[in-house]
Amino acid sequence: FATRSAGRNGIICAEQRQTASSSEQEKRPLHRTQVILSLTRYILIMNALFGTEEKQPAGPEPLFAATTEMEMYTDLFNKMASSCFQKCASKKHKDSDLALGEMSCTDRCVAKYLEAQEKIGVIIQKANEAQAAQQQNLADMQNSLAGR
Repeated sequence: FATRSAGRNGIICAEQRQTASSSEQEKRPLHRTQVILSLTRYILIMNALFGTEEKQPAGPEPLFAATTEMEMYTDLFNKMASSCFQKCASKKHKDSDLALGEMSCTDRCVAKYLEAQEKIGVIIQKANEAQAAQQQNLADMQNSLAGR
């Protein structure tokens, strides 16, 4: 049985703890993990009462991000290879090697495909940055209105 006294603003005081079973140590400091658990419980209770949520991590997990990026590049490569092969490789010839014209066509096709993907990436990045700025402005406005 442990009782804790509430300190300033209702925050649990971690310096003292009273135990009914141990009369020799009426007051002793809480262990560090007990302090952390107490504060965590307090934060969760306050969040539940006032409707605030804990902040999510700023970005995705590194493994998820790496897996997604690898899948994206694999998909890009497969689409590029399929598209350029259909445009440049002649189906008339049964030769296993590409002819000189087919190789130049493939080189140009790959270069154009990658250049287009790079331009698309820049446009998407700018759109994401604009959206993030807009969300930040909205959050700032909400915070300024809440602070009145």
